[in-house]
Amino acid sequence: MPGNRKVTSTRSWHQSISSTPNDNHSLKIFPSPELGMDELNSQICALRAELRDGRLLQARQRQELNQKTARVDNLTRKCKELRQERQGLKADLGYERGNASAIQKRLNVAVKNHAEAQDKCARTMVECERLRILNEQLSLLNGRFNASKTELEANFEEKIAEIECAFQDKVKETKSAFMRELEETRENLASERIEETKALKKELDSRDARIKKLEHDLIRQCEINAMFTVDYERDTHVRVTNRLSILASEAVGSTHSGVSLHSTASYSSSSRHPLTQLETNNVTVRKRPRVASWRSDKGQFGYDVQAMYINDVQGINLTRREMTRVPVRALLRQNAMGKEELRSVLKWATHPVL
Repeated sequence: MPGNRKVTSTRSWHQSISSTPNDNHSLKIFPSPELGMDELNSQICALRAELRDGRLLQARQRQELNQKTARVDNLTRKCKELRQERQGLKADLGYERGNASAIQKRLNVAVKNHAEAQDKCARTMVECERLRILNEQLSLLNGRFNASKTELEANFEEKIAEIECAFQDKVKETKSAFMRELEETRENLASERIEETKALKKELDSRDARIKKLEHDLIRQCEINAMFTVDYERDTHVRVTNRLSILASEAVGSTHSGVSLHSTASYSSSSRHPLTQLETNNVTVRKRPRVASWRSDKGQFGYDVQAMYINDVQGINLTRREMTRVPVRALLRQNAMGKEELRSVLKWATHPVL
């Protein structure tokens, strides 16, 4: 509707005026209620034109301001670059000044060296002239030296030939003497080695003979020990089993105490004498004399029973000590004695009979 459009444009015009209160061309124009629609439209168009002109002017001013800002920034950057270039030029100037001073010093040194070189060149020319003269003199001396050198070489070769001949003769003599000594040394060493071998062989033979003899004696001793052990066990077993009968017959045997005491002493000494010889490891033991048993021709109670009991009671500890010192187990193993006999002998040797 046309009425609504006008109201809308009026509202937008009021908003545009109120939205730009700080513009340079902001004018507070309030429409008078007495004006008509055409006048209002013309005013609105004028205001729009002024607003458009103001915006264009503002855009132009903003563009100019941006250009000025860019120009200022460019100038600032150029100023900074110029300052940096100036500082670099100052540093380069200082470096160049240092180089110039160094070059000046080098130039001064070069001038001084050039003067010294000229002096050295003059002295060198003098030395060269003197050396040329000396060279001429040396050439004359070389001619004389060559002549004498040929003579000396001939003499030297002759002397060398003589020395070589003498040295070869001495080498041959020394070599022949060394070979003779070497042969003699070989013969001596061979003879000594043969003698040592013979001596070692002889010693080994003697040791083998001694070992065989010791083995034979050991076997013989083991047989004797086994025989002694069996006899001693048999006699001891008989005495132990007949202890009660011996105690019962004390009165009967008291009449024959003198004779039976002598026979019992001889029996005990003869029965214990081989054990003493076994402790000394004497291989050459004489044969043990046989002792008459209680079952001999004299009868069952032929000995002095009381004296034999007293002698056995006194000598039982000595017999036990002797039996413990004899290597009974080793002897019985070597001679194949039974385990029961070994147990009985050890039991009797360790436990006294009361």
